[in-house]
Amino acid sequence: MVSAPTPAGTTLSYGEFAFQAVGCTTSVTMTLTYPEALPMNIQFWKYGPQTALAPVSTWFRWASATLSPDRKTVKYTISDNGVGDSDPTVGKISDPFAPGFGPLVPASSIPVDAPWALASLSALIGLFAWRRRRFMLR
Repeated sequence: MVSAPTPAGTTLSYGEFAFQAVGCTTSVTMTLTYPEALPMNIQFWKYGPQTALAPVSTWFRWASATLSPDRKTVKYTISDNGVGDSDPTVGKISDPFAPGFGPLVPASSIPVDAPWALASLSALIGLFAWRRRRFMLR
């Protein structure tokens, strides 16, 4: 179960890690080790305020996490009442964190200012393919 509904199109395939720390005077650094390497396109998500002391907590992409070269260990730091701390109480950090996959960015077209250049490039690629085939048949 996650702390709150995830944003539309977001999948937290590896579940959520959450902890509470009390008596904190500055920050807490967390190191999470997964049993297998995380995929190349993994994203890190954090539930909490996107700015320090913001009144509303939401899921947002957490860019401050670092992933080890073997892609199994994630390390990140949360500051008391800083970005991502879900508990506004001084000295208490509440931290929901999750690796997952975010909304896909829809494909978009690339405008071509010179249609003749696109046609010339297509013809050139066709010529190279024809020459290669002709060379291979010999």
